[in-house]
Amino acid sequence: MNQATRYSGPRGLLVALLATSAVFVGGGVVAAASNTPERAIDAAIERAVEQVAPRVVQLRYFGGGADSLGVAAAPVTGYALEEPWVITSTYGLRQDPAGVLCHFADGSQTQARVVARDHNRQLALISVGEAADSDPPKLRGRAARVGETAIALGRVYDADSVNVTVGVVSATERLGSRAVQTDALVSPVNYGGPLIGLDGQLLGVITPLGPPGQSGVGLYDSGVGFAAAYEAVAPRLATLASGRDLHPGWLGVTLPNDDPLRAAPKLKRVTQDGPADTAGLAAGDTITAVNGAAIGSVWDLRRQMSGLDADAEVEFRVRQDDAASEQIRVVHLAIKPAEDESKDPYHPDETKKPDEP
Repeated sequence: MNQATRYSGPRGLLVALLATSAVFVGGGVVAAASNTPERAIDAAIERAVEQVAPRVVQLRYFGGGADSLGVAAAPVTGYALEEPWVITSTYGLRQDPAGVLCHFADGSQTQARVVARDHNRQLALISVGEAADSDPPKLRGRAARVGETAIALGRVYDADSVNVTVGVVSATERLGSRAVQTDALVSPVNYGGPLIGLDGQLLGVITPLGPPGQSGVGLYDSGVGFAAAYEAVAPRLATLASGRDLHPGWLGVTLPNDDPLRAAPKLKRVTQDGPADTAGLAAGDTITAVNGAAIGSVWDLRRQMSGLDADAEVEFRVRQDDAASEQIRVVHLAIKPAEDESKDPYHPDETKKPDEP
């Protein structure tokens, strides 16, 4: 194997699975049981890694958000799309760097620039060439399936080889359908890299996403990691390629916070002139559905809203006070102003957080 073979994760589980039946990939069997299950799983992982490794790049940021003296910050991982596009996470990009250096798998290096960021999924789109006349990038992959093998790739330790961790997809449609959850080791070592299946197909882009009120960085070594889901990322690439950042949608309301799993999503306060206020929502209103999806608790509302971006038009079904009838309100979500102190249902300042249902 030409690339690094540092494996970690519940490999024993994968070997046991292979010994009893086969490795499961998105509903299909790709490796039959054999008398040498360890060699079989290693071979399957090796094929997937070798297929994808040429697209895994190393990025270094200089100046600005990296170091004012021009010394490069620690390297991060990126995933190359069609030329000139590379997608990565926003980890290490608190400010705009003065320069970006992209190191490819073949050893070549080129200067690059940050084009736009998706703050809701913690992604950044980078151009390694002139992007003005380029077609918007296309992301090829598929939806993940719970229980299938997940392989996380990074290119941090050594620019000439990839680091690999192995686990399973433990959940899908997490964090407002933004993320795939995996128990493969996810950390700054592979943020920005691909999470793939044994067929080499992209399942998501690894990012430091976390539940409301938590950073994914803090989940390091917990057995819980996230990747921005392929189906959540792909339709937004054209917007990023145009140079427009994406931000979490802001509703402008305060909700009960004592027991989010059981408390009804009854509005305690509505920010004056905010999106909810402009659409006619008022304190005392109870939200019963968002875009047709039933809402029964504060936590339901947080989950539903967290995947929505600023500028999205969202249909709310609302029951006013204790009225029996419900009304429809269409809200145009906005970017949360820095001075607003309301606790949004998806970006609370603090929360007694249970495990997400």
